[in-house]
Amino acid sequence: MDCGNYKPKINIAILFYSAFLMMISSMASAMTLSVTKTTDKASTGGYVYHKIIISNDSSSTKSDVTLYVNVGENTFFRNPLPSISGGCSGVCDYTETARWEFGDLAPGAFKVVTLPVYSSNLSTGDERTLTTSVTYSGQSNTLEVLKPSTINNSPSVALHVAANSQVVSANENVDFEISYGNVGNTGIASPSMEVNIPAGMSFVSASHNGTVSNNKIVWTLPALNPDIGNKYLFTLKSPVRLQMAKWMK
Repeated sequence: MDCGNYKPKINIAILFYSAFLMMISSMASAMTLSVTKTTDKASTGGYVYHKIIISNDSSSTKSDVTLYVNVGENTFFRNPLPSISGGCSGVCDYTETARWEFGDLAPGAFKVVTLPVYSSNLSTGDERTLTTSVTYSGQSNTLEVLKPSTINNSPSVALHVAANSQVVSANENVDFEISYGNVGNTGIASPSMEVNIPAGMSFVSASHNGTVSNNKIVWTLPALNPDIGNKYLFTLKSPVRLQMAKWMK
């Protein structure tokens, strides 16, 4: 037997075994840091909740585990859970570094921190950031995660109008329902709503103090916060000689 034929196999086996040992060694010392948030779009004054998870994926206890958090300019957070150990108090801003001291973290254990982050004086398209880092005894490299959020100050409103019937007789009342809601993350302080009255139709009534101006039904709405909406009703009289299909388009 030619023993030379086995040398490449032995060498390959050694390489695979070495790689396996390196992988096991890496897993044995692994600590992980992750950051998730409720949305990638933020609004001035609106909260984006960040969840920070520190986990010990190694086979040994990590000592003196400490989390540090910084926010960008004109960005703040308050009332984190759990409370911070030091670095700032009350509202934490971009000039401060918040600190959580967790002590020992056993194998398989983890810590979760929740932060309500908000910004002021930012324009649409600006980016705000939250930077997290973790240190512990015997650590060779600092774990760091950077999470950006883009400012979007444009309210988003959903609107839907429906009639109670698609076919009506001439000179007949038609009831309409208009529903609306703020599906964005920015509140609207003084909203209003208008509905054009189709040519040939006449106004009969409107709920919620709707009035007619320049052939439009107009409502002054209360402040519209995110995820808030309502349903209004109005009635129009159909024209004497106009097909419904023409003005329903």
